[in-house]
Amino acid sequence: MTDIMDGDPPCMVAHDYLEQNAVQPIRECYPSGSVSLYVPARKIRALFEDKPLGLTVESLFLCPCRRCTRDGGLVEKRSDCFNERRRPQELKGEYALIYALLIHVLRPGLIQMFQKYEIKLEGTKYLSDVDFDNLRHREKIVDLGVVQRKVLDGQYSFLVRTLRPASDIVFIPAKELLPIKEDAELKGEGTFAEVRCFEFQDEDYRSRDFGPVRSPTG
Repeated sequence: MTDIMDGDPPCMVAHDYLEQNAVQPIRECYPSGSVSLYVPARKIRALFEDKPLGLTVESLFLCPCRRCTRDGGLVEKRSDCFNERRRPQELKGEYALIYALLIHVLRPGLIQMFQKYEIKLEGTKYLSDVDFDNLRHREKIVDLGVVQRKVLDGQYSFLVRTLRPASDIVFIPAKELLPIKEDAELKGEGTFAEVRCFEFQDEDYRSRDFGPVRSPTG
């Protein structure tokens, strides 16, 4: 893995970090259209909070590479924007997932535009074409159509829902990833689907509503 000391721009160091920390879900019963990799939220938080490989949120926001300068403006201008009230907190908080996704698709310089129009990933709200209307009609962004397609396709690798017990049927799109491992043994047939037991592949996405985690001997 590269780092800033190797001379790579911060955006590429962050891109490599995300690729190195992506996890392949166990896919035995997944729909064919679901994503093949996801980046755990804890790894995204670490990217913006723990300064891996010498990275900081500020160094990412002020990346001087040609691509980031084209999308985000001159470093001096971005420096003024970074020091605005709550900018660093927003990048580490409510905009962390979309920022990581923009890094992944090699367009992190667009994060200011996404903040301007409040385009973000949170909860179980996935983006659709309409979320890009303001960018399309009010801004001049190079290859916006390509960015839009990559963001819409890649969002399921960055926003993974926390699973909670439900008393009613919950519809989950086929593209959405669930961090679980299904039991291969069929337990029964429900009205709408097969019934299987499952284990959590990643405890970060396990709601406390399921109760305490049982030990293997418990």
